[in-house]
Amino acid sequence: MQAKNKTMMKFITLEDREGLMEAVLFDKAYKKYGHLFKGYGLSGSMTGPYVVKGRVQSRLPGEANLLVDEVEVLPLEKETLETNAEGLSLADHAD
Repeated sequence: MQAKNKTMMKFITLEDREGLMEAVLFDKAYKKYGHLFKGYGLSGSMTGPYVVKGRVQSRLPGEANLLVDEVEVLPLEKETLETNAEGLSLADHAD
């Protein structure tokens, strides 16, 4: 999708044990990580799980989205997933 200033961007929905959060990859993050989300939501094919870092933006009370800075794909080994998932939640990263 193109932003108003003709740069590329992508909207995605992230989910963890605490719930859902909308996230936005603007041009710089889109160019670096957008390929990880090709087909996301269309064919069900994904390369996740992910660790996503960014800034939380809230324009209205009770609504927030994540402006993505970095994305890391976690390996799919069960042991690694359990170790990385312990204690993670959206609230932990809302600075």
